[in-house]
Amino acid sequence: MSEDNGHLVLKRKDSGKVASRKDQQKIALTLRAQQLTNEGKGGGIVSLLLPRSPKEKDKISKIKKIYFVQKVKSRPGKKSLKVDRLILSEAVNNDELIFKLSVEFHAFLGNSSSPHAISYKAFSRWVKVELAKKDSAAYIIVYQLAPILLEIERGDRWWSDALAMRKKRRVKDIQP
Repeated sequence: MSEDNGHLVLKRKDSGKVASRKDQQKIALTLRAQQLTNEGKGGGIVSLLLPRSPKEKDKISKIKKIYFVQKVKSRPGKKSLKVDRLILSEAVNNDELIFKLSVEFHAFLGNSSSPHAISYKAFSRWVKVELAKKDSAAYIIVYQLAPILLEIERGDRWWSDALAMRKKRRVKDIQP
């Protein structure tokens, strides 16, 4: 019944939206167990997942009228957040990436002399906005050099914090 790289979810038959129930996984497994039993693939552990009481059977049949079970791929990174943080940190510390983004930011600013326009906050806000546009130069640069940064939308606060950590590491590396 279980296959690699995915999990079961309940989706509404009318809209296709994923159910937001806290016990969704258990119900999805129960519905899938019923499907497998009806296909003649039941027995063993699958039979333990089937509803037993009339109340459970009634509840599952009502849910079955509204929802269907679908297998969806698991997102990479859910298994090990520590590894993702390390990869994200390496991506942000990529000198070529930051250099190319700063060149694009400078071109974006033009001849602005405002001190607020050239701050970390302004840069991080600009990066966030530009990464939302798939045709922007910043998006293309990040796609080529650090595609992991495009997997999840990062806020300008995340970028500010990441750049501040990068700056701290650089200062620590320079000091004797």
